[in-house]
Order: sequence, then structure tokens, then C-alpha cells
Amino acid sequence: MGDLRKADLNAKMILDSPLITRQLKEEITAYFKSRPAGIGIVTGGSIRRGRAVFSTSRGILYVGFWKDSAPRITFVPADTQWPYSASQRPLPVSFDRQNQGKILGLKELSDRFIVDGTKLDIEIPKSGAGVIFINGGKRRYLELGLVPEIKRWEWSELRTYEGPFEQIAMHMRTREAIFGMGNRYDSFNRRGRFNSIGNCDRAFGESHFTLPYYVTQSEDALFINSFGDGDISSDRPEAENTTVSRIQENVIDFFYFVGEPKSIVREYVDLTGHTVMPPDWTLGVWMSRNSYEDENVVLDVAKNLRKFNIPSHVLVLEAWREDGDDWMSWNEKRWPNHAQMCKILHEMGFKIVLWTMQFHVFNNKNTHSYEKEALENGYFTRNGDKPAGYDPSSEKASYIVDFFNPAAVDWWKKQYSALFDPVTGIDGLKTDIGENNYGRVLPGWTNINNIYALGYIKTAWEMTKELTGEGMVFARTGTVGTQQYPILWAGDHSTWFQGMQEAYNAMMNAGLAGYAWVSFDVGGLYGDLDRETYVRMAQMGAFCPIMQCHGMGRREPYDFDEGYEAVDVFNQYANWYMALKPYRIAAGQEACKNGVPILRPTWMEYPDDPQSYEAEFQYFFGSDILCAPIFSYDHTRSVYLPNGKWIDWWTGEEIMGGHTIQVQMPLEKMPIYVRPGADVLRFSPGSKR
Repeated sequence: MGDLRKADLNAKMILDSPLITRQLKEEITAYFKSRPAGIGIVTGGSIRRGRAVFSTSRGILYVGFWKDSAPRITFVPADTQWPYSASQRPLPVSFDRQNQGKILGLKELSDRFIVDGTKLDIEIPKSGAGVIFINGGKRRYLELGLVPEIKRWEWSELRTYEGPFEQIAMHMRTREAIFGMGNRYDSFNRRGRFNSIGNCDRAFGESHFTLPYYVTQSEDALFINSFGDGDISSDRPEAENTTVSRIQENVIDFFYFVGEPKSIVREYVDLTGHTVMPPDWTLGVWMSRNSYEDENVVLDVAKNLRKFNIPSHVLVLEAWREDGDDWMSWNEKRWPNHAQMCKILHEMGFKIVLWTMQFHVFNNKNTHSYEKEALENGYFTRNGDKPAGYDPSSEKASYIVDFFNPAAVDWWKKQYSALFDPVTGIDGLKTDIGENNYGRVLPGWTNINNIYALGYIKTAWEMTKELTGEGMVFARTGTVGTQQYPILWAGDHSTWFQGMQEAYNAMMNAGLAGYAWVSFDVGGLYGDLDRETYVRMAQMGAFCPIMQCHGMGRREPYDFDEGYEAVDVFNQYANWYMALKPYRIAAGQEACKNGVPILRPTWMEYPDDPQSYEAEFQYFFGSDILCAPIFSYDHTRSVYLPNGKWIDWWTGEEIMGGHTIQVQMPLEKMPIYVRPGADVLRFSPGSKR
């Protein structure tokens, strides 16, 4: 382990053999590309200012303990300026961040150095292959290296991405599960998956929100300290039993965490930022469409929601300015009396959220003075000497606002501030899109795709806090640190059961990084929506931190009542959602304090139970409620009940756990199980029997 020279020699001997097959040659070539090339022969080491510092033939390796159970490893190549200059895209966590853990000693052996820590030790092979973390009887080996470029197939063509890329290969145990990496839709467990790191609209790529951070079944985690694009592949054919991370950065810099899942997420948010409580009104039921056609439709929807006694508290208006003459003004043709409409909605008890995005659309035939100001003063990201955006040469160019330019931030806030008013205006923003960003921002940074989300979401959140006293966004993208600015929804998914599963996977993976306030589109964004999937999504949505109905077309429950009382079922679950508001608040306050998400995988509550890692599509809602949504038309599913006693929500029956049960429930029921003695049982139908 760790002897790269021996591995290289063996591989080259095979490649030089005249008997080698084409397939074997391709496999060895793939091996060379997937395996990091090392950091150079380690020639010496010493302890300086709380860090172990090693000289190598290629640069300097720093080893420290941010916390005793969370070491930080940094390798800086010899030709790299360190710390970065102001014009270099920064790291999420600066190198001068104070270390809280201690190094107890440094030993030199014939083939390695050993850094002694309080809770774990770190071996540094002199071969320069990487690092080995020793936690009790467990050893975790990470190979390290930097590569100048990566190539991968995307959209049926081979693309080359320029680096350098820091490359980290974590050796995995057989069948060991891994989780995280942002909003991931195809599976909660990322083992065997290729994961693009780079925020992208799902119409063009993999995920709206990505993170170079993952948690393993072996109670450890890796956070690559970078805003760069790249990819993470786990247990792929080219590198089986290995998770290979390739992230665009000039240095190698990462944090390694050990401990139970709840302690790991706490350490991650201690490092990158804790979430906060969103405004109280956001904890109501959200209603939305893509989009309400005009103000008459909105008022009609509002009246019907009240007519059918549907719990509803927030209305999201999407196409409020589209096709108008001014991007920052209501379209007067569709919304001629928008101030009066807002006043009526507020009087009816609704809060109003407007849709927005990171770019500004110009009508080049009728440019307003405030838009000319932005162009003249460079308030947009730059592509050479021109503003960057989408279709910049068209009649209506969309330019990307530079949220790292203080003057541009002030300009953007000024335009949106005029829309807020507690009587005749709006209350918050749905910060949609936020991906596929490019250009240069004011400090001179390039490759801004991921870090851009931080500027965008932070600016909107801080503006609402300045105007209303409470920060609020409703975002589908994010990056390292944006968990500090709730709320995050799961992004675009279909109306089908597959889309419901995608939403589950996205919310669960994001939660592992401290994103406590998550939501999804009840009804799904696109596709042919039927009554059954709508009802099943509403059931899962009611047992989420934020319940939101949204999609292309109607998403109000009274439109799904033919032959079935969808309104009655929706109202029952929405009323439970509101009755459980104190429970959600308590779970949210816990999340603010220690990072533990409100939606939790079974294994977060039972980390020592191997079967809990196999329990798919079920989750804890807070610490007391175990939810098992149904994702099929046959109304059946299996549910794993961990050890102990459980109370059936519907019947009040006590069930012994420690095994998997098969359940079949009619459309109006979702399997729900509660810990005995939990206060929430007073809301359950079973408590009344």
C-alpha cells in the first residue's frame, strides 16, 4: 500500500509485453488516469506553529488538526503562490483558520512519518503516495496527486477540462455505502455512481446543487475544501473499491472527519456555517404554479383555497415581469392592479414570494437609466471586455449580475427593494436558477460556477433581512456555506413516482451537509400528473420541514377531486403539518445548534445497525417520527423498523422493531411510526382509539 513506484513498474512491464491484449491495455491506461500520481518523495518533516510540515520533491505538505477528530491536509506545489493572491478564487475555509486540535508528536520511521493526534494518528508514507488515517483499529488510505486536465464523456462527446485538479482517491471497504455530494437524484447511496461537481440546470447536466463532501458508512467523511468544478466517482470500473475525487484547484486541501453521523455533521457546519431559523411564516403551506397567468388567476386561486379550507399561507408568483418592458417592474398587462392584488392577498392571510434569478434581462431597444448605469459601471460578470450572460447578442440579452462587486450588490438590492411592502408589495424571494455561471467577477476570480451561488443567495438573504428583519430565500442551488441561508428546495423533478424518489434522494443527501430546511415540489415540476402521485407527494410533503406545491399546471388539491376526495386527504395531512409546527421548530432549533438535519436517514439515528443502511426511501422526521412514503401504484412497500418499540400512527398498535415488515395501505394513508411516549402521538388517529 502506498508504493507507487512498484505499482508503476508492474503496470509498465505488462504494457511492454507483446502478449498484452487490447482490453488489458485499455484497463491499465484507465488505471494510470484514475490513480493519483503522488505529491513527491517526502524528504523531511517538523512541527511548526501547530502543524506538521513536510518537504517533498514537489512541494510542501501541511498536516494539522482543525479539531481532534477532524484533521486538515494541505499540499502546496512548489510553483504555486501560497496563500493565494486576492485575484485567485479563494478556498471556502482559509488556510489561516485557527486549528483547535493538537499534535502530540511526530515520529520518523524508515518508510514513513507518523503524526500522533489525540483521537487519531496520521501516517505519511515517504513514497509520497498520500496519507493514512488511523482511528482505533481502522485504517483509511487516501492517495493524493494533482493532474493538469481531465477528460470525460458528456452529452455524447469527449470533453477536456483544464486544471490543475486536486485528485484524492479514498480506498473503500467492500460494499461500504457513501452519501452526500449535494442534491443527488438517482440514488441516496452514491456507491457505484459518477457525480459531477459543478452546479448545473438539470436541463443541461446532473444537479442544481453539488458539494465536494461525502459521508461513509464507516463513520468518517471527506470535505474537499474548494469551490471548483470536477467530479467524484465511487467504485467505478476504472477504480473499483475506490472513491476518486478530481476537483479544480491549484492545491490539495481537504478535511477528514471521524465519528458518529451526528457528530460529523456538527463538525462540518462548525467549519462551514450553521443554518438559522427561517421566518415563522415560511413554515406554513406554500402554493405555487409555473406560472399563474395573471392577477385574476391568482385571486381566483386564493379564494378557492379559502373556500375549500385548504391550509395555505404563502403564494409564489413566477411570471410577474416576463414579456414586460422593464425587467424590474411588474408586467402591467398581466398585473395592472398588482398593488391592490397584494393588499387583498395580505388581508386574506397570504404572504407573497416573487420569482427571481441571477441574471438581468435587457430590452436593448428600450434600455432604462438604471440599466445603463449597470452597463457603464461593470455590474455584470465579464467575458473579456464584455458583460457575460446568456444570448448576450440577442435583442433581449441576459447578463449575469456580479454579486462579488459591492457596487453591483447595492444596485441589485435597490431595484428589488422597491418591490417589498407589507401591504401592497411582496414579502420574499424565490431565488431560482443560480447555476451555469461563467465570466470574471470583480476580485479577478474566474471559474466561478459554484462560488457564484454563495454571492447570489447571501445577497438576497441579507437584503430581505435588512428590509423585513428576517432573512429569507427559497433556493434550488447552493455551495459550501449556503446552508446558512435557508430555504433549499430539491429542484426540478418530474410528476411521476420516479420524480418523488428523486426529491427524496436530493433532500436526504443535502441534509448531511447541514441543510435542515429542505422542501420539494409536491406535484412535480413537469409531466402528466395524476391523482395518486399528487396525493402520495402531498403525504411526504406534509412530513417535511417546508411543504410546497408547485409545477407546470394546476397544483391545488381541488383540481384532483374527481372520483376521490383529494381535498379531504390533502387537508388532513396539511393540518398535521401545521399541528406539528412546534415539533418542526424544535427540530429546526436543534439543527441550528448542532447541524443535525430535520430529515434524517435511518442510519443517522441507528449508526451501529448495519440494516439501517439498507433501508431505502424511509426517513426520520425529527427524532420521533419514522416516515415511509409509498412510491408505487400498488400501495405496498417494505419498512425497516429498528430495534425497540414502535407505535403505528394509524392504529395505535405497538410493534417490536429489529426487522423489516411488509405494509399495504390505501391511498389516503402513508406508513408512519412513532417512538412510544412521544408527544406527537396526540395528533395521531391511533391515539383516539
